[in-house]
Amino acid sequence: MRAVTSFSLLIAYQNIATGVASTIHFMYPLAVSLVMMYFFQEKKSLWVMFAVFMSLLGAALLSSGELEAKNGDTIVGLVAACVSVFSYAGYIVGVRMTRAVRINSTVLTCYVMGLGTVLYFIGALTTSGLRLVAGRILLIILGLALPATAISNITLVRAIKYAGPTLTSILGAMEPLTAVVIGDFCV
Repeated sequence: MRAVTSFSLLIAYQNIATGVASTIHFMYPLAVSLVMMYFFQEKKSLWVMFAVFMSLLGAALLSSGELEAKNGDTIVGLVAACVSVFSYAGYIVGVRMTRAVRINSTVLTCYVMGLGTVLYFIGALTTSGLRLVAGRILLIILGLALPATAISNITLVRAIKYAGPTLTSILGAMEPLTAVVIGDFCV
């Protein structure tokens, strides 16, 4: 589910405006909240319902811009962005509601990243998406990607285990705001 999230989001970015694709993707807290309330009988709270309403309002306001990307298929992009929402929500709920919750966060992250690597490699071989890099460029990519992905996924899994899927997803949707605030202070 985690690999499907990333792959479908990349497809969405190729076919529709990245801002719209990201806005749709960040609707995953809505999906998590609704799944947890209606399928797992999580208590409905006023704050969660308010957060759901705010996410819908925010998505409506943010997606009012340009939708199409150059040379992209809008329908494919929208479907891919929606797939990213539900696959990420499925991953978050699945970590908590399956036996995965009993696996150490670091070990689970290694499994997720390993399986994702295999799936991406298969996808790259079946498309024109594989480009080999070597030397310094490879080290830069690995140095940026592996720690950032591993640390964020380990902390995500821990948050899901201790705080629950709904709160984790709602707080996780604050990621773009956090990035803007940190970026603003660092410039």
